[in-house]
Amino acid sequence: MDKKERQKIIRSIITKEAVQSQEELLSKLASFDVAATQATLSRDLKELGIIKQHTADAGYRYILGESRKNGGKSPSGVLSIEFTACLAVIKTIPGFAAAIASQIDAAPLQEVAGSIAGDDTIILALRTPFKQEQVLQSLSSVLGEIRNKNI
Repeated sequence: MDKKERQKIIRSIITKEAVQSQEELLSKLASFDVAATQATLSRDLKELGIIKQHTADAGYRYILGESRKNGGKSPSGVLSIEFTACLAVIKTIPGFAAAIASQIDAAPLQEVAGSIAGDDTIILALRTPFKQEQVLQSLSSVLGEIRNKNI
């Protein structure tokens, strides 16, 4: 089976079932006669934009990245951003803050000195003399469109 077909099956499984781990997904793939290694599956998940989302029962499940858009959320998982003096407070979908902060920290953003992340909140230490619009533009270049306050 080729990569395209395997990824099509992965998308189908993720959209129809609550899958919590790669091991569970590998098992479900096997029921479709798809043999894949964990490394291959991990690459497929990344290429497909499949992410883990925090669930109400304190667990996680895989979802397609674009399914967040359907819920009216920013493609990046950012819900809002608010500025104070030299800080920015970013609210995210629960469970997304660490991954988003990691993306921000990995990007060469002149305006951002660093970040601290919890489960659904990120604090950015901003360098001066950048304006809020510049920070938003830079963050948008890394995370997709971000608007001030509630998104």
